[in-house]
Amino acid sequence: MIDTIFKAIRYGLNNKTIDFEINDEKAFSKAIFENGLIGIIVPSLSKETIKDEKLYKVLLNALNEYIVVDTKQIYYIDKIKNALNENEINFIFLKGSHLKQIYPKSYMRGMGDIDVIVKSEDIEKVNLIFKNLDFKLTGKTTHHLTYQTIDNVEIELHNSVLSELESKESLFNNIWEYTNDENNLILGYELVYLVKHLARHTRSSGIGIRSILDIEIFERYYKDDINYNKVHEFLKLEKLDLFYDKIKTINAIILNNKKYDENTKNTLNYLFKSGIHGSGSNYNPYVSRGVYQFKGGKFKYYFGMAFPSYKVMKGRYNSLKYVPILLPFYYVVRWISFLFKGSKSIKKRRTALNEKDLIKETVDVLNYFGLNEEWHNRY
Repeated sequence: MIDTIFKAIRYGLNNKTIDFEINDEKAFSKAIFENGLIGIIVPSLSKETIKDEKLYKVLLNALNEYIVVDTKQIYYIDKIKNALNENEINFIFLKGSHLKQIYPKSYMRGMGDIDVIVKSEDIEKVNLIFKNLDFKLTGKTTHHLTYQTIDNVEIELHNSVLSELESKESLFNNIWEYTNDENNLILGYELVYLVKHLARHTRSSGIGIRSILDIEIFERYYKDDINYNKVHEFLKLEKLDLFYDKIKTINAIILNNKKYDENTKNTLNYLFKSGIHGSGSNYNPYVSRGVYQFKGGKFKYYFGMAFPSYKVMKGRYNSLKYVPILLPFYYVVRWISFLFKGSKSIKKRRTALNEKDLIKETVDVLNYFGLNEEWHNRY
């Protein structure tokens, strides 16, 4: 199944109609749903390749939804761009907001929200601009505000690309030092930021296959403009050089049909199972989070889940930054919020450290990527 999906990706990116047999249509469809590949693969399918008529219709409906969401997101990206330019605000679109514009078709690169960063001193001004655009403020952390449009497009307004849990010694503590004359990120720096973001999700939830493709799509589009001496310098500073090499290896497998060994095959199976941001139906994203606490025993894990550190809580409940004494109250708020997440989410958190096979798989994958070090995002 892995090789079939990779072949389908190659056909999709090259705008070719799939002319090979898909043996297990349901497993194939499930995998492309969970790995964010609908926009890439479905346009290349036909009734001859997906013979189950109901399944084919489901896939076409999913593609139409991708296109609808993409159209709305592009509209709001332009709206934000125009509003911030009119008000002479420096801004940078991050991750998917930029990446979708360099895929062959923008809908190929689905995304959950529009990420834009401005300087900290401009946050309040931009908040007023967004309010005038009828964007509803729905959430706050120490490093971003979350908004929702009237037609349910989510926007994250960042003042930093680092959360309160990440080291301020990082190369990404102040991205404004790495912009060019057009006020865009230097390409080599942006590439390493994308790699760092991918590593963060590998450690904290899951990434799926499309997220890995992002790196190669970016590099191919900007191949003549990236300073790779700087890229490798930045990767070493962030201790991501091995991770980057493995991502390059996997992209060579996907796009160039490179052969792979058993260890890599196990990693690919894990990536397919995890899905985008750990959304795979047969995957528990809390396992990868819990792996970093497992050395401290189950009690430490469960205690950390019930009573996260002040630093973690401050990131989720912004008022704690000003009134720390409210911490016990917000622990109660957190527990109540768990009840509204549904029994399925609670069960996944509770059973994470009992899934021994998945724990072993996770450790093996983190070792493969060179990411098996202490991670400070406590859940």
